[in-house]
Amino acid sequence: MNIHKNGRAQHWHEFTGALDALELEPEEDTRLIAGAEAAFAHVRALVDANFAR
Repeated sequence: MNIHKNGRAQHWHEFTGALDALELEPEEDTRLIAGAEAAFAHVRALVDANFAR
């Protein structure tokens, strides 16, 4: 795996920086957080299903 010249988390920092730069209304922010939580829960369920203990 090739590591980005600016470190392993470069793309994550760019992504979170773009999110932080958004000027969201409170309800938009709530929807964004709910969507992120749902996405992480989905990935977790896929990992659990494929790597059952």
